[in-house]
Amino acid sequence: MNKHFFLVCSLLAWLVSPFAVASTTSEADIKKRFWGKNKQYRVNWAKQLGWVEDPNMPTICRGYYIPKESTFPESLPDIPAAPITYITADSGELRPTGRSDLIGNVMVHQSGRSVTADRAQVYRNANGDIIKINLYGEVTTEEDGKMIITPQAQLDLVSNTSTTGAALYRFRLDRFPANADFSRVAHELYGWGHADQIIQIDKQHFELVNATYTTCPPTRMPWQIRARQLYIDQEKDEGIAKHATFNIGNVPILYAPIYKFPLAGQRKTGFLLPLVGYSQDLGAIVGFPFYLNIAPNVDATITPTYYSQRIFALNTNFRYLFAMGQGTINFDFLPNDREFAKFKQQNQTLDPGILKDSNTRYGLRYTHFSQFNPNWSGSLDLNKVSDDFYLQDLSTNLVTATENQLLRQGRLDYRNEHWDLFALLQSYQTLSPFNQPLTNPVYRRLPQVGAKAVYPELWPRINFNFAGEFNHFEWPLPSRPEPAGSRFNLYPELMMPLSSANGFFTPRILLHQSNYHLQQPMPNVQRNINRTAPVFSVDSGLYFNQQQRWFGRSYQHTVTPRIYYLWVPTINQNQIPNFDSTYNIFNFDQLFRYNRFSGNDRIMNANQISVALSSSWYDEALGYERFSFGLGQIYYFAKRTISLCNEVNTINCNTTLSNPNATIVGFTSNQSSASPLAGFTNVNFTPKLGLVSNAAWDPSTSSMDNANVSLVFRPNQEKLVSVGYSFLVDGDITLAATDKPDNTLHYLNTSVAWPLSERWSSIGIFQYSLSKKTSMEYYLGLEYNACCWGVRVLGGRLFRNLDSNFKPNFRNAIFVQFVFRGLSNISSSNQVRSLIAENLPGYLDRF
Repeated sequence: MNKHFFLVCSLLAWLVSPFAVASTTSEADIKKRFWGKNKQYRVNWAKQLGWVEDPNMPTICRGYYIPKESTFPESLPDIPAAPITYITADSGELRPTGRSDLIGNVMVHQSGRSVTADRAQVYRNANGDIIKINLYGEVTTEEDGKMIITPQAQLDLVSNTSTTGAALYRFRLDRFPANADFSRVAHELYGWGHADQIIQIDKQHFELVNATYTTCPPTRMPWQIRARQLYIDQEKDEGIAKHATFNIGNVPILYAPIYKFPLAGQRKTGFLLPLVGYSQDLGAIVGFPFYLNIAPNVDATITPTYYSQRIFALNTNFRYLFAMGQGTINFDFLPNDREFAKFKQQNQTLDPGILKDSNTRYGLRYTHFSQFNPNWSGSLDLNKVSDDFYLQDLSTNLVTATENQLLRQGRLDYRNEHWDLFALLQSYQTLSPFNQPLTNPVYRRLPQVGAKAVYPELWPRINFNFAGEFNHFEWPLPSRPEPAGSRFNLYPELMMPLSSANGFFTPRILLHQSNYHLQQPMPNVQRNINRTAPVFSVDSGLYFNQQQRWFGRSYQHTVTPRIYYLWVPTINQNQIPNFDSTYNIFNFDQLFRYNRFSGNDRIMNANQISVALSSSWYDEALGYERFSFGLGQIYYFAKRTISLCNEVNTINCNTTLSNPNATIVGFTSNQSSASPLAGFTNVNFTPKLGLVSNAAWDPSTSSMDNANVSLVFRPNQEKLVSVGYSFLVDGDITLAATDKPDNTLHYLNTSVAWPLSERWSSIGIFQYSLSKKTSMEYYLGLEYNACCWGVRVLGGRLFRNLDSNFKPNFRNAIFVQFVFRGLSNISSSNQVRSLIAENLPGYLDRF
């Protein structure tokens, strides 16, 4: 007999299922070894699946899969009429029709798929065409990314399907290129399991009977899906399990009549695992999120949630992405909050109006952005809650729970080379719970229209800039009358920047023109007010550069003395209301600004000169700045007479004090001859360790006005240590009672993300009030990564409200986040990620 022979037959491309090395001798043996508890059996099966244990691997899984090396040629002659079937065997009995028997090292190869077996039966019809191949013994079917191991299989070349008996299988879920290097292969994701029968429908669709599925290494199986029927759809990248249980080890913890899951971590329509957590205000939290993959660009997650203290809520997150825009809608609905009903009855004497609030509560946020073309864009940001206490009671977002100003804004922008035009409508929902510090309302802008223009070198050596705004302000509380009306501002500006390698000199003149038309003026206040304020400044500086050597290293040392002169005339602004101005926090940059106020309702008078010195050392070998600092002060030739508070302005002013500005954040003395001494320091000890600080010391009070210091150590994306200190006079917005006469912000901030071992890592966020001598917020978390699954537990507390003695109360919460590699990421809602992103910038969240 011929040891090798070739058969060519007509057939359509038929599916390949699994891949890799040989199998066992019987279905009973497969089940025994697969389900058996003997560790050696699991090791043997891992080898047959192509799993290689390697304790020196840099990955937690300590191993990787390798494909079987085929003895077939990589390509066969190209026959246009039909693909080729290539068969070899040690020996065989051939017949032109009917059954031919092949024995020993049987190999079948077709269009990149190979099947090996101990023996085979080849069936041909009356025309001599092969219609079926039965394979027996150690049968292994392999194609790129797929492998099936079984004692028997049948290839139907008429229907282009295949059927196996009891089998092991594995599918490569990642789609790395065939020439991926070893490090990528080591990180490839595979799904594998066992089935009583596998039916290959076509190249991308499989049906498995009484099957299991997991992405864990074959040597250990912390979790698996068991299903009566399991459909693998590689075209849609999803699995569908019918009458399925999700098992931890061999213990079923969840049952579903039908369960859809992604094959490579992509989210698919279906239930996710339950959300679990605990909050002091909500009680035990159990949610059942359902994910809707509505379209490739539209999805939603709907989560019915049980709160033990408030009964039931429905949380919805809807997302869309179109060519003209993208957006999200978050809507939380609580039909009947029994805890809130009790709260209203207990506190109606403190706030009689609270009884009008409904027990049915909701929170809504809608964000949208559209880029209509390269020049035009638009955005929406709409927020609404049902009552003043909603965020305090129901927000599970630890980052935003204390925000009491909810933005409602629509904006339209146009930009080109020189012009930036915008128009917006803006208002806020101001929450005023009686057990928190009073939050002052914010004026509505209905509308605001603005324009900015930049024309460098409009004339030789002359730059022209222009800005203008129209605002119509409406006061949201008729019961508390405040001025309202329209404001029109124009700011034409001419600059003549002169610079060279040795320094710079920039004179500037700006005209600050404002017109007010008040529809709701205060008593004895004019309805129409005009204000024209010319601003003249000269900014100048010198550059001194030299090469220096320190400790054997070469540095480029730069010293820059800088002088900034500013003149603004004194203009009576006592009758001008304050719609949007506040004091800027004094810092080094404030030395070179023409206005101490933000907004446009106050223009300070000035006849002053700023003197500053900055210096830096640049490490030429390492290519980064090692050290820099700056120090400066303003010297006043005239007293500042303009302030936020006047006879028509009561917002944010403490009228009970002789100096009502004293308790406004950012206020500095109007009478002193010099400003606070402001400076900054930046130190990069190494590329991974740096310190940033800035501070302002006020000579009029012989005390610090504000300061910030931050030390950050980031060896890599998974390791981060940040320690920060903040100080700001009258900056503590909680207004909680202390043993000090002021409410100075005195804060210590610490954030840590650090691996404890290869599998364990920690997260810590700690904020401590040094003035109140208590922790204001803290979160502590542990992560465990076990190759194919992981868990994160994060718990903490944050400021909630003030008690009757103005002492702070806190809310406690704990959240659990599970990850099963290859399945969806399951968390107790997005607040865990939000918290980490807010407090650990640059940290690589492995979850």
